[in-house]
Amino acid sequence: MAWFDVDYPDVIALRGEVYPADRPGYRTIGSSVTDTRWLAEVPADRPAAIVAEGLTMYLDPDEGRAMFRAIVNHLPTGEAIFDAFSPLGIRLQKLNPVVRRSGARLRWGITDPRDLQATGLELAQVLYAPEMAAPIRERASLTVRMQLAVLERIRFFREMGRLLRYRF
Repeated sequence: MAWFDVDYPDVIALRGEVYPADRPGYRTIGSSVTDTRWLAEVPADRPAAIVAEGLTMYLDPDEGRAMFRAIVNHLPTGEAIFDAFSPLGIRLQKLNPVVRRSGARLRWGITDPRDLQATGLELAQVLYAPEMAAPIRERASLTVRMQLAVLERIRFFREMGRLLRYRF
């Protein structure tokens, strides 16, 4: 298996100071993920698993769709797994002090995960935040358990954050 880590060049440089960059089967590519020229460095002769944690919500929606279209067109087959917010989740992130302090701008809220099927991705699974939290529920504080109970009962909160898995 070969692992390709794509991120901005300055992030790749910082990561290289913390983690050993020279590892068998591991390669970094310093690039914006939306500048899909990085795909030329990824072999197109084998299945791929695309993992994009904490990415889609920062992308311009059109650039994000174009990125997925380019990935699907370049690679023969595989899966893409990533987390995403709904449009409500994007709006409510302004209430998150960490996001506000960082100056980050969240831009892409995915209303219906099936909408990405137009890029060539086939929706395989959706996990909502309460489902993802199930393994830690019993160890969680009373406050977190209460928050999860609210999330489970109110649809637009339950669907605010999700983990999406697609095939291509």
